[in-house]
Amino acid sequence: MSSDPSETAEPRRPIVATAFFTAVFLGSFGALIYLFSGFITDFLLAFMFTSLFRPTYEWVLPRVKGKKAIASGLVTGLVAISLAIPLAFLITSLSVEGAHFYENTVSRITLDQVNEQLFGQGWLPENARRIAELAGLEWHPSAVKASLVAASGAVATFVSGQVNQLVSNILSATFHFVIMLLIVFYMLVDAERLLKFAYETSPLPEEEEVLLVKTFGNVARAALVGNGIGSAIQGIIGGISMAVVGLPSPILWGTVMTIFAFLPLVGISVVTIPATLVLLLSGNHVTAVLFFVFNTVQALFVENVIKTRLIGSHMSMHNLLIFLSIIGGIATFGILGLLYGPLIVALFLTLTELYHQHYKGQILGTKAGD
Repeated sequence: MSSDPSETAEPRRPIVATAFFTAVFLGSFGALIYLFSGFITDFLLAFMFTSLFRPTYEWVLPRVKGKKAIASGLVTGLVAISLAIPLAFLITSLSVEGAHFYENTVSRITLDQVNEQLFGQGWLPENARRIAELAGLEWHPSAVKASLVAASGAVATFVSGQVNQLVSNILSATFHFVIMLLIVFYMLVDAERLLKFAYETSPLPEEEEVLLVKTFGNVARAALVGNGIGSAIQGIIGGISMAVVGLPSPILWGTVMTIFAFLPLVGISVVTIPATLVLLLSGNHVTAVLFFVFNTVQALFVENVIKTRLIGSHMSMHNLLIFLSIIGGIATFGILGLLYGPLIVALFLTLTELYHQHYKGQILGTKAGD
């Protein structure tokens, strides 16, 4: 066998052929992304849960005699149960509490109170009457009642449309949930082959590809385990404390606490401060102080002890950056922005680090470190 590398090396393609292939390849890649654009969220969530449950899969695999399909099926079932049961409980509880909250609110508002507040004597009725006269509107019970009847018809139409949309959203969410589970199943079975294909296709050096994949997995683990569990703990404890002091809809407001607990500079204070004011206005001064102190202490403990230990070094970003990434993520992607925002920022920071270490000199024509 000849030792001349020129005899075994791949012959160079003509520039025109290379340019044409590159255009066709990028075009086909763009078409592929467009084809699967409706499932991008499913792929990303599946990758996150695959990364999170991979250690469990590796623990189960030898116990089922190396049968990958069985191990993956068991772990995928665990993923489904871990998500479906809490979500079903949460949706049911929120629906019941939302209905109770509405009924309690309506039951406290009587017709006599409405007449007194809108058409009696005082600052509000007088100014409302003056504004109505300036706007050329009639301000007496029969006219307002007619307006309310018309408004209620519009509200009923709106609610009917929202119910239909809700049913459609539930069916869509169920469909995408099943698709995500299927992706998790095959990602667990074929993880090594998929990563090998991705590494061989990417033009980056393998160590940089590994770093990007590791960053993705670390941030996903930090968001799902660290922030997720820590925020859920704050929401559960906060909801229980609201129930103990007699505040209404503890599950509803506990859920709100859980969501806001993802924001490091805001946290559950969005709920605890107004709730404390409600207790103070109700005359429960001692209860209000104890409620506020308790939730402040538990929030600080969870943020600085539990979350720190769960997250570790997986997501080392400044609190302000995490806050802005979550706000921007929610504004762009909805509730999934809780995951996508920090993930996008973390990947950008990783690419920035690689740029400074390896690519800045080549792009700018300077030596690394200049």
